Amino acid sequence: IAGAYAVQYLLGGNLIFGVVALSAVQVAIAFVGHDLIQTAEKYFVYVLVLVFLALTVVAVQHLGLSIPAKPKAMAAVGGFSGAFMLTVSIMVGYMAGWVPYSSDYTRYLRTDKDAAAVKKAVFGNAFWGAVISTVWIEGLGALIGASVAFEHPSDLFTSWMPEWLRLPLLVAIIIGTISANILNIYSATMSALALGLRLKQHHASLLTGAIGTVISIIAARSFVSTYTNFLYVLGYWIMPWIAITLCCHYGQRRSRIAGISPALAAWVATLVLSVPFYDQAMYTGWFAARFPQFGDTTFIVSFVLGGVLYWGLTAPRSVAVAE
Repeated sequence: IAGAYAVQYLLGGNLIFGVVALSAVQVAIAFVGHDLIQTAEKYFVYVLVLVFLALTVVAVQHLGLSIPAKPKAMAAVGGFSGAFMLTVSIMVGYMAGWVPYSSDYTRYLRTDKDAAAVKKAVFGNAFWGAVISTVWIEGLGALIGASVAFEHPSDLFTSWMPEWLRLPLLVAIIIGTISANILNIYSATMSALALGLRLKQHHASLLTGAIGTVISIIAARSFVSTYTNFLYVLGYWIMPWIAITLCCHYGQRRSRIAGISPALAAWVATLVLSVPFYDQAMYTGWFAARFPQFGDTTFIVSFVLGGVLYWGLTAPRSVAVAE
């Protein structure tokens, strides 16, 4: 949707046209598959780094490295602590959202010669790539966002932004949208196939791309609020999933109760039990409403609770379970 706003700002016309046009490009790349995605991402990164580096320099020159706090805005979310936790929740939700995608690409890596070196390289590149890009771009976004009344992506074009940077930034926003969404569509395709749908990979990409396009059209008019709520919800279900996955990976355990999946049971129970900690526009749980100074702590609660419940529902493989 951010890219569609950039297309509209650049070419004029209808916002929905931009959504559909970008969706067509993204689905086409995902339709071809893994190799084209890898090639596209390899070249996209150079454009994005150069443009956002220029934007960073310009923003720091005009705004400095800090923006005065807004007491009224912070008071609305429980003061500094609430604002801090809300910010962390959004950031964690965004980063955690990429975790399930890992296996869609690591399965192509060859580990037959030096598995340890490959694992080390994968971890190092993924970790530092995520840390550097997230800290940099989210910090830049916070700096600029605090200085403007942000309703649409085009609001970033403030009076201090030079004319020569506007076109490259629009192109970068479009490329950034494509770069992220081709991964989304490809991973959604893999998930659809994992569910057992009798489709070929490229046909599944058309299906998932079409579903994503419809959702984008519905959400396009309220982009900022919808995307913020989306990041919250993303963190709500992914954090317990990560905790349970880690427990499964590092602990050789089995269900204490025959006939149930402890991972699924723990995950579903965590989703239900963490509802009181929700703190967002769509819904505020009783704990978040009673203690706004804690902000949205769902990502912490659900991560810990998911792991604890899974551990409680399982036993070491050497221990007999009830029949």
